[in-house]
Amino acid sequence: MEVPTARRTAGPTDAPTRASSPSLVGRDRELGLLLDTVASPPAVVVIEGEPGIGKTRLVQEAVQAVDPLPTLLGRCHDLREPFPLGPVVEALRGCIAALPRDAELTSNAGALHELLPELAERLPPAPPRAGTAAASRHRVFRAIRELLERIGPCLLVLEDLHWADRSTADLLRFLVPDMPEGLAICLTYRPDDLPSDLGIDLLRTRLPRGVLGATIGLRPLSREEVGALVSAILEVDHVSPAFAGYLHERSDGLPLAVEELIRLLRDRRDIVRQGGAWARRAIENIALPDALRGLVLERLGRLSREARLVVEAAAILGDAADEGLLGRVSRLSPGPRVAALSEGVEAGLLEDDPPGSFDVRHSLTREAIEAVLPSPRRRELHLRAAEALEEQDPPPFARIARHFGEAGRTAELVDYAEKAAGLALERGDDATAVRVLADALRVENLDPETRARLGLQLATAALHALAHVDAIPLLEAILRDDLPPDRRGELRLALGRLLVQAGRGADAEIQFELAVEELRHRPDFVARALANLALPTTLEPKASHLRWAERAVEVVEATPDPATRAAVVGDRAATLLYLGHRDAWRAIDDLPPPGPGLEQRRELVRVLHNLAEAALYLGHYDRARRFAERCAELAGELRYERFASHLQAIEIALAWAQGAWVGLDERATELSASAASAGPAADADLVRGLLSLVRGSAGEARDLLASVAETAELAAWLPLLTAARAGLARLALMRADPETAMTEVGLVLDAIRRKGVWAWAGEMLPVAVEAQVHAGDVAAAERLVAEAALGIRGGLAVATRAAVTVSRGMIAEVRGDLDASERGFAAAEKTWQQLGRPYDATRAHAARGNVLLLSGRRAGRDLLISALEDFERLGAAWDAGRLRAMLRRHGISAPRAGGRPAYGRELSPREREVAELVSEGRTNREIAEALFVSTRTVEFHVANLLRKLDVTNRTALALALRSPQRAEKTP
Repeated sequence: MEVPTARRTAGPTDAPTRASSPSLVGRDRELGLLLDTVASPPAVVVIEGEPGIGKTRLVQEAVQAVDPLPTLLGRCHDLREPFPLGPVVEALRGCIAALPRDAELTSNAGALHELLPELAERLPPAPPRAGTAAASRHRVFRAIRELLERIGPCLLVLEDLHWADRSTADLLRFLVPDMPEGLAICLTYRPDDLPSDLGIDLLRTRLPRGVLGATIGLRPLSREEVGALVSAILEVDHVSPAFAGYLHERSDGLPLAVEELIRLLRDRRDIVRQGGAWARRAIENIALPDALRGLVLERLGRLSREARLVVEAAAILGDAADEGLLGRVSRLSPGPRVAALSEGVEAGLLEDDPPGSFDVRHSLTREAIEAVLPSPRRRELHLRAAEALEEQDPPPFARIARHFGEAGRTAELVDYAEKAAGLALERGDDATAVRVLADALRVENLDPETRARLGLQLATAALHALAHVDAIPLLEAILRDDLPPDRRGELRLALGRLLVQAGRGADAEIQFELAVEELRHRPDFVARALANLALPTTLEPKASHLRWAERAVEVVEATPDPATRAAVVGDRAATLLYLGHRDAWRAIDDLPPPGPGLEQRRELVRVLHNLAEAALYLGHYDRARRFAERCAELAGELRYERFASHLQAIEIALAWAQGAWVGLDERATELSASAASAGPAADADLVRGLLSLVRGSAGEARDLLASVAETAELAAWLPLLTAARAGLARLALMRADPETAMTEVGLVLDAIRRKGVWAWAGEMLPVAVEAQVHAGDVAAAERLVAEAALGIRGGLAVATRAAVTVSRGMIAEVRGDLDASERGFAAAEKTWQQLGRPYDATRAHAARGNVLLLSGRRAGRDLLISALEDFERLGAAWDAGRLRAMLRRHGISAPRAGGRPAYGRELSPREREVAELVSEGRTNREIAEALFVSTRTVEFHVANLLRKLDVTNRTALALALRSPQRAEKTP
């Protein structure tokens, strides 16, 4: 194998002077997509890829290309210690020059004084301290958004988000739904290392309308691209296919590994220039290592002893460190240390960025250096690092814990892990507490009692952080230790709550029941275990929940703890209300008033939230609102933020039910992005999906509702699952697909029958009846309605009672009893109006008008016209379109709708709907039937689509719609 002739001449013994390419290789399409997207702000670009794949290089090329557009760059670091908003602060420090001198900042921007002292002269005075941590955080988020808005058009780059702290993730979820007009955001991360609880990966799938998005996944370079990269580095026209293939095999196509291989060849002087050409040398005689670890080891071996010591210290510390810290870990005095650092930087193993702070150049290099250290040496360096970090003020507890753990010092590891977890919990960073405690629990040879203590702390943090995936296996392993029964029972109780969160209701039930047996001498814990069994979060029958609730109340009488008593009595009341039991109001009236203890008042906050949610499911909206208001008031007094997003979800659900739809989609989108847990986010997405459905955006509705159904199934939460599946069934009926609708409703009805809680069937029942009627099985529809009516008899399920009335009206219409049908729809309309659900009342009003017209009574015309006006006032475009079709069938001219907005080259909502159906292969007639419009109208929309997408036929149209670039850029 030979290295080819060079383009230029040089000295007789020159070696290649660069080990990185002067140009970007193999990324033209990715760079083009990145530049196209950020050129049309507001925009969000996500760049994914494994270590060494070239994410940072792609960003650097883009930054150069968009110059002089201001670029704000921040990097996340592999810090175990919580550092809220660290990368964002780093990025904003670069905004001083970009902030116009005449930019006026509001008083809220003063909240940035502590984060950005560099901007002190430009910021207004700091505002008074906020009442709660959540309020303070929200103020800071608003201030950051304002600062970005005042800067004007700019590119915000946040790299390595797999190491992001929760505050940074929360800020992004806050910022993206309401981005400043001129802002483009570029995010990079390793998908395999991205914690699922941060929710950052959801940003790319939940972009609001008007925000351009692109996801760029970087792949390894091909053999040909590796050859081009080497040619660029060596500044030659080309390299031989054999040489390129050999380097491709050794590097696996990772650009970083290719550069390291070239650097090694240069260091060995195995590539030399003689007389204007690269010397011909047999590459087979060069024993190239098979992995980057070997490359790093050889380069490390070329360093002086002092340089190697300081590079090893930097690798062990795992993050940028100043000279003093590196000196304490490497044991080098100042003189030799300065020379060693310079040598490490010149060798390309260290980087001095920012100046005075040194770090290993790449995480792959760091991992390789640590891996080649002998175990005793590695433990010694970790111990030095831990002791050096102990001297910092404040000490970084999480990093110290990690180093003591790597050093094998178990006692110190546990001590600092608990301190780090406590600090994280104080800051509301449950996810960091989970990671720290989980790391400690993975250390071998911890004694069982320590493991149990850490496990209980982990369970509490994981429950709040929705980190059950990480915590459950660790708790299950601890339960295999030899533990006293009472300690084992505590762990089972904690594990059971996490299993409920994971949707493993049957497994949770086993743990709760075993906890009851093992904690029989601890009535406080037994009562809590029974109360957890009572809450209907599993698929157990209704009778079982009632039995457990009563037994919990009996047992709790034996404990003097007021917090436990309040929790159990409150859980019984909530259980009764969730199940629609007639005794629920009496149980709620008997709840004790808030006591003086903090824990007791916090339990009341939890109970009030459950009561608000339960009342919402049943249709008692006024009571739900009062429970939620009391909950928020008490939580505010206690500065207890755990249920803040849950209460926002209830407010949004009430707004949906009661027809307050103006601005609701924006509120739901913001909550979906910023919610601290999956439950409120799913509740918000349910409302977004239902709004999309009634507005005619079927594709968006389907995606949102399917996601909600998946979440609900995982959690085994039937009320949410019922509402999501009902929406999906309505979509299927909208597409004239009763078989799919029957499948959707069947999945839920089976679960409702097993559990016996027909109080939750209100959303599902009418659509199930409609599906059965469309399928031609009216008798099955009658049996279903009778079963539901019997299931709620004597209970509190007012929404399901109204749904039963509607369903009976539908069946009477099919049976030809139009008088009975009209009476049924009239009764349902009255009930929906009394409950304050205008959308459902209008649907019953329209159904009643249709029946009147079918029976020959002209009064039906006025009902249909008024229903049409109500649908259009609400913004229910799909229902309005369906009603217009009904009016046409009756030969009635409907009033013309208001003027339509102009969309230019963008697709209108109706055009997007038609486009989706075209891509599915539907004919114009099938599309017209699905959308309740004429075939002529469909032809008009298809012609517009062909023109806007610049294609000439339906096949090309479908291909254009399926194109990833089109999917990313279509609004």
